[in-house]
Amino acid sequence: MDDRIKKLLSGERSVLASNKNAQMDINIESKTRPLSENIMSEIISQNTQFELERSESNIYRFYGNINSIVSNVLFNDNLKIYQSNGVTQSEKTDANQVIEVDGWFGYFDDDAETAQEYVKDANNYNDNKSSLCELIHFSPGPNRLKFDDSDGKQNYMLKITYPYETDDIVLVNNTSGVSLKDGINIIGVEERVMNERSYSSFRCVINHGLKKGDIVTLYRMGSLSDTQYQVVELGDQTNNQRERYFVLDIPVTESTNEINKQTTTFKRTKDGVTSNYYVRKFKSITTGFKDYDLFPASFAESYFGDEEVAYNFTKDIDVSGLKDNLGRPLSELFLTIVKVDTDTSNDFKDQYWKDLTKNNTNIPTDIRDRFWTKIKGGFLTENDTSVNYNVRSISSDGGTYPQFHFNNIDESDNEFIGDISEYNSTELSERILEPIYHRVNTIYREYRKDIVNLKTTNDSGFEVDDLREGYIYRPHYRIKIREYGSYIETGDESQVIGIPDYATIDYQYEDKNGDNVNVYKWRDLLDVGFYDETGRGLDYPFKSGAHYMYLDLRFFLQRQDPPFRVNDNEIDLTLNQDEELFEYLVKSPNYISFRFSGDTLNLPDVINVDVPDVASVAVIVSESDGEYPLGDRLINGEDLEVPNIVTIRLNDVC
Repeated sequence: MDDRIKKLLSGERSVLASNKNAQMDINIESKTRPLSENIMSEIISQNTQFELERSESNIYRFYGNINSIVSNVLFNDNLKIYQSNGVTQSEKTDANQVIEVDGWFGYFDDDAETAQEYVKDANNYNDNKSSLCELIHFSPGPNRLKFDDSDGKQNYMLKITYPYETDDIVLVNNTSGVSLKDGINIIGVEERVMNERSYSSFRCVINHGLKKGDIVTLYRMGSLSDTQYQVVELGDQTNNQRERYFVLDIPVTESTNEINKQTTTFKRTKDGVTSNYYVRKFKSITTGFKDYDLFPASFAESYFGDEEVAYNFTKDIDVSGLKDNLGRPLSELFLTIVKVDTDTSNDFKDQYWKDLTKNNTNIPTDIRDRFWTKIKGGFLTENDTSVNYNVRSISSDGGTYPQFHFNNIDESDNEFIGDISEYNSTELSERILEPIYHRVNTIYREYRKDIVNLKTTNDSGFEVDDLREGYIYRPHYRIKIREYGSYIETGDESQVIGIPDYATIDYQYEDKNGDNVNVYKWRDLLDVGFYDETGRGLDYPFKSGAHYMYLDLRFFLQRQDPPFRVNDNEIDLTLNQDEELFEYLVKSPNYISFRFSGDTLNLPDVINVDVPDVASVAVIVSESDGEYPLGDRLINGEDLEVPNIVTIRLNDVC
């Protein structure tokens, strides 16, 4: 470009000259050469470059939707909380005013003096704002339970975690040192009759992970110990609970005499090799709220009308160099959800519950200023008094159920218990048997006995119970990022190059020089987008140097112990001494009616507690019995009809 040719026109030389056609020779030289076909092919092969970049990338970006099914069925109390002349006051709503709308429990305030409107701002916000034509939720309401809480204070924290190590636990109390590493506990046996023959159906403390035809080895079972049997069927004598019962060809009379409910275990056996059983521990890659965005999902809602939320992790997840609990490159990550206690404000309704607990010396000091208890972790084990880590057995009766749990779980934790898993070295395969569940309750429900403090003056000794039934939820949701091949590869270290570092020794042999040579076995970690002969593999979007992973999940906030029986319970009171308790019970959601007992005063049906006469009265409330002593049930299970709880729509009121 610097060597430009300039030629002066003839007409520019003098006034007498004129422009003429001229011919000029130009020598064109090139400093480049044509590309060969091979080189050109390498440059323009976008697919080759794409596959190279995809296979080399260890960066993941996560996004998705959360469809949550939540409800305040375990509300603190059916209280109306309001302000009068700047003073916070509360009173029980009548039992017949307890309303359920789309799974949310509350009431409609028809009192103009207490139906208030107040300004929403950063320090004064509550979803239960009063109005004559609006459902006022009992606490905890949507502002403490939903993912899309409009007050801007998140109720759950999202984390990306991975399994990094294992641990051992004692599932069934015993004095022999038997733990999960010794196999899955067998805690019962019953007869299973098939083809007019007697078999033994063994009850396991957790899911056994067996299928028909599997081989199991029994341990600590008298004369049957260390013996292998084939599983002939699954399920109990009614052919139910197939994940908790397995059937062996042993007469029940023989197995019943040999079983020890504390120490008898089994292990699945493959080609003579028994499985290993353990608890997996997860480690967090992300730290907190700043690592992701959470926002309402457009045009998406749950069955009950609650809006779905969408999440997007703004932090790139780099799995380079990370190994799982088996020392292998990561093939799975987990989206972990943790209930938090940051969902509070200075609103007078929020402060009301703190005022009940902050100075109560019967409540541990580290939780007095909280609304929620610290999280406990456990599994959905079988119901037995000797079984530990049972997430449904948390009660005030420590003598009957002296349970071990994973305690004080918090959103600030970087490590979490993940699940109970099984691994068999013959198959080089790991299976999840039981996921962990988290349990949380409100401080008020957990310590209601100390807060309300109501007792009778007669011999019945009735007092308000703690409400130890809380919420449980599954915190970990698996995200497969890679897949291991269907086939087990083998390789001689003296002949095969590229044996992966996670391969295990299959056997050894002695070569001609007398040296021991290892023969390894492993499963190939398949590249993204590659499928083996059986169809095993994964494929997902890759762009800008990162893999994009989408997870659409369902989050269920469940009752810890839904009741299955309802009985009428009579509570004998003496009036006027038990006036406070009487008024409390007749306004409770499980109140049915009251009647006089031994009435000699001919009192009317409506009791005037101001009259100093003494009368015996029986208050009838519905009592729901569960498997564990978790206190009263204010609301029964969904499959039960409770006439005093009204399901209503807003149009029916306004």
